[in-house]
Amino acid sequence: MQTKKSSFDTAAFGGDGWSPRILTHAMEIGDIWTGCGIDSEWRPLKTVLVHRPGQELSVSQDQVNALQLAATLDLEKARAEHDRMVALYRENQVEVEVLSPGAAPFPNQLYCADLLAMTPQGAILARPASTVRAGEERWVAKTLGILGIPVLKNPYGHGHL
Repeated sequence: MQTKKSSFDTAAFGGDGWSPRILTHAMEIGDIWTGCGIDSEWRPLKTVLVHRPGQELSVSQDQVNALQLAATLDLEKARAEHDRMVALYRENQVEVEVLSPGAAPFPNQLYCADLLAMTPQGAILARPASTVRAGEERWVAKTLGILGIPVLKNPYGHGHL
């Protein structure tokens, strides 16, 4: 008589055929995860994440303080400056990745550098302290995920970065 094998004895649950993951996270960068990370502030820049100024920055003077902006922007000038910056990055072989914000980007979404810190093994996601910027980090996390860049940590509870 043949005994019935429990599903807990299968590879799915660590039984015969199970293949344990033996490489460290750092060893998977460039293979499972996109080659990413930074270990200095003086080596040549390879990749940047940007958000082109859009209609979310068309704010009136009476909205400036409520949106925690320093002043209104000349949107066309801001776009032209952004486009020139991106062109300079590309001319210098810097890969430019574009943030994919939600349907209604936040006015401060332009400041992508505020929303993450890179390490040699991936990103540490920010959690802006301002209610005006709350949620911007979601779009950075989504974009990083699409790019295959691991998010290693993010502040939680009352933590901010």
